[in-house]
Amino acid sequence: GVGQGTKLVAMADGVVHRIYDQTKPGDPCYDGGGPECGPYGNLVVVLHGDNTSSYYKHLSEVHVTLGQPVLRADLLGLSGTTGYSTGPHAHIMRQENCPENKCQSIPLEFIEAEVPVEGQVVVSMNCL
Repeated sequence: GVGQGTKLVAMADGVVHRIYDQTKPGDPCYDGGGPECGPYGNLVVVLHGDNTSSYYKHLSEVHVTLGQPVLRADLLGLSGTTGYSTGPHAHIMRQENCPENKCQSIPLEFIEAEVPVEGQVVVSMNCL
């Protein structure tokens, strides 16, 4: 969990490959909801040069456009609780590239904490 409106930045250089930014304040799924809100979580997917992508979901605001090149640490958007969500958090995955928004995740290591274990709190440089 992170506070509403926390800046989320790109974990690596790439190109914005997918976005969904249609869930706005006042929409039924803006402040989270059940499974019916699943498709309405604002998201950004960045495609990287090694044919992997990174996935950022439940954003309150999206600050990039489709096809936009991004560098590591560029602002992508602000954390939120849009879609199928119970509270503000950063839902971030590194994944294999595939035709869908959400693909098979791949192991990820945080420089500060190596490979996290369940229940460990990790603070990374991706949240400013």
